[in-house]
Amino acid sequence: MDVSKDAADIVLLEKDLLVLANGIEEGRKIFGNTTKYILMGTSSNFGNMFSAAAASIFLPFLPMLPMQILFMNLLYDIANMTLPTDNVDEEFTKWPQRWDIGFIRKFTLFFGPFSSLYDFLTFGIMLFVFNASTLERAALFQTGWFVESFWTEVLIMFVIRTRRIPFVTSRPGKWLTVLTLSCVAFGTILPFTIFGSFMGFTPLPTEYWILLILMVATYLFLVDAGKVFYYKICGL
Repeated sequence: MDVSKDAADIVLLEKDLLVLANGIEEGRKIFGNTTKYILMGTSSNFGNMFSAAAASIFLPFLPMLPMQILFMNLLYDIANMTLPTDNVDEEFTKWPQRWDIGFIRKFTLFFGPFSSLYDFLTFGIMLFVFNASTLERAALFQTGWFVESFWTEVLIMFVIRTRRIPFVTSRPGKWLTVLTLSCVAFGTILPFTIFGSFMGFTPLPTEYWILLILMVATYLFLVDAGKVFYYKICGL
């Protein structure tokens, strides 16, 4: 028996061939959720890196402190911890999928500028509406971009995770939703806490939060519309 197991390519632990079908389906779900993480990470990071590089040219201070960037990435990774448990659309598991680095590259180049566009919009609001253009008001600028960048980077996963209409025809996993919204809530109240002050944040004015909600809402709508267009021109 041991010799047979060593020589076999597959060893069934149950007397049921359905375990093969279930294993294939589970493998496709894992591949699907892995692809989601890569698409979200590459597109958002591409946009944020471009925005940070551009802002560093004309600002007399860093657009965001290294500690703030690292902490934002930590919160982002925590929000993604439950991504392996996320629901995968039926059409994705119906047929075998393959790794396509060309698709990921084009996806990054197409959606990365969406993130940069709203970063630059945030820069304009902080500079010309709230006058955060001097070293004395650097904390206000950095806090404003931190919150906007974090909101868009985390909430966009609900759009990117599916080709369908988010929450309407494709519902995310329960734990992904709970953890993601919890991280967004934590990142929102952070500037008002002692820990946030230690990290260089400062409370934002009420007017900014109103503008932020409008920006994020239009950003998610724009990316979702762009997603439909992108998959259509790709023939997918």
